[in-house]
Amino acid sequence: MLFSKSDYLKSGKLKPASEKDFIKGWCNIGDTFNVDTQLKTRPNERQIKFFGTKYYSFIHFGINTFTGKEWGSGQDSPSLFNPEKLDTDQWAKVLKQSGSEGVILTAKHHDGFCLWPTKLTDYNISASPYKDGKGDVVAELSESCKKYGLKFGIYLSPWDRHEKTYATDAYNDFYAGQLEELLTGYGEIFMVWLDGARDPKVDVHGWNYDFERYYATINRLQPDCIIANEGPDVRWIGNERAAVRKQEWSVVPKGCDPTLSDLGSRKATAGKETVFYPAEADISIRRGWFWHKWQRPKSVKKLLDVYYRVVGGNATLLLNVPPSPAGLIDEADCAVLKTFGQTLAKQFSHPVKITKIAAGDGNKTVSEAEMFNITKNNDTYYKMKDGQYILDFDFNKTRISRIVLSEYMQRSQRVESYDIYVKKDGAYYHAASRETIGNRAITVFKNPPEAQGVRIVFRQSRNKPCIRYAAFFG
Repeated sequence: MLFSKSDYLKSGKLKPASEKDFIKGWCNIGDTFNVDTQLKTRPNERQIKFFGTKYYSFIHFGINTFTGKEWGSGQDSPSLFNPEKLDTDQWAKVLKQSGSEGVILTAKHHDGFCLWPTKLTDYNISASPYKDGKGDVVAELSESCKKYGLKFGIYLSPWDRHEKTYATDAYNDFYAGQLEELLTGYGEIFMVWLDGARDPKVDVHGWNYDFERYYATINRLQPDCIIANEGPDVRWIGNERAAVRKQEWSVVPKGCDPTLSDLGSRKATAGKETVFYPAEADISIRRGWFWHKWQRPKSVKKLLDVYYRVVGGNATLLLNVPPSPAGLIDEADCAVLKTFGQTLAKQFSHPVKITKIAAGDGNKTVSEAEMFNITKNNDTYYKMKDGQYILDFDFNKTRISRIVLSEYMQRSQRVESYDIYVKKDGAYYHAASRETIGNRAITVFKNPPEAQGVRIVFRQSRNKPCIRYAAFFG
């Protein structure tokens, strides 16, 4: 579900709180929902390492860049691929400027054309005029990512419209062989992105992709590599608009349909086997995924809205930026991405210094030194104690524009709803009602209210909230 404009909070309409606002806190309803079972669903080591990642980039580039198609037939001649000014350093530099943390390249899209000189098919870059058949875009981008401090990932389409063995058992050998080439020849790979698009042939005669073999190959060759979309580590959000749900859960039913509006609520998970499966939201900076001359990039404002609803909604953002046939990211896209990155950096450049943290109930809150762990943004956290459902943060008077909260996901995802109050001249004013937190929740104030503190009241949780991080920005 997309956030509506009303979800971006405006000052001047804050409702004064009364004592009744702070009487009731979180609970769990054990007779209708098995909380203990849900809390045992926790992340694997790869997912834990991935938690710090917020935003990374897609590069859709290949034969389609030159034909103007989105899905190629697999019959277009390799001679069409000839980017005369290709510069992967330019790609990496502008993406780094945008705040991106990594790049995923379409090493092979559905058409089957490979951007590296694979030994398994002649439908690859060595049959093209690019660098007289001696080019390797995978290698070039891998080196550029190292140069600019970006993670490097691979998109390898299981659907291959050129390969004659497709929809036979021999194709699974072919695909596993391509994985082996990519995962052994190009350094550390942070993610393999497996597209879910498929030819109807995969459903005939009981044949299908041998995903378990693909996963085993990836885990064997690159143990820290995240397997996304059709993989077990990170799930697709369910659309290509980067539209997250109001409740985005990382604990979801095993084998769930990612397009459903409710994946992780008590109703959706009751009585079902659950898995830890965090969300990734993908969207393109342009209308299409490959470059088209007549298309223009989204505005900085649009990208900022996308960033806050995704990264601030317990998901990671995968933003596609397609290079042109020349082999360069378009100047219009570069300008938007640079300003986008500068704006984000500025908006998180003024963290508020917290002077006091206290936890308790509607009658009393107590401050303890260990509570300051949640200001460090590391592998520490504060677990609410018996009877505690309020967290108070005090600081010098300032205007708060953004509030960032994170749960300690190694203890599973717990918080189901909470209220945010701002403190001004000793009184509290209701500022927002939110639902899930998960790995990251960001609350944005379009017109920042003046405050001397913030109070978080946890209304519903699956057990004692475990808060890893809390930060406020002016």
